[in-house]
Amino acid sequence: MAKQAVAKQKLDNFPADKLLGICLSLIMGMVVCSFLLIIDMLQYKDGPRYPYYYELAFCVIVEVLSWPAAGILMRKIRKWGVFCPSCHHHICDDRSVAIALETGNCRHCGKRVIAP
Repeated sequence: MAKQAVAKQKLDNFPADKLLGICLSLIMGMVVCSFLLIIDMLQYKDGPRYPYYYELAFCVIVEVLSWPAAGILMRKIRKWGVFCPSCHHHICDDRSVAIALETGNCRHCGKRVIAP
């Protein structure tokens, strides 16, 4: 029984929302970097282009590996998170949880989340 309690506590302390933010920021950064590399590669006509290919391949690899990680984190948030029944925002960050526990209302739409 103690092992199950420790495992549940570790799962509750898992920062899925923060990791999802980092993962989505990484994806967006790599998309912008790839776009800028392609524009720069098209304008640069003299000399070898292979450094651009390596950089572009790195960006594509990071993007491809980040999408499944973002999907896994979104499923974890949906599975273990609490959602507002009216606006469907998840209540898992510290501020949303504090407001929901203090007032009983959703931080985003103000509707009742916790029954009095």
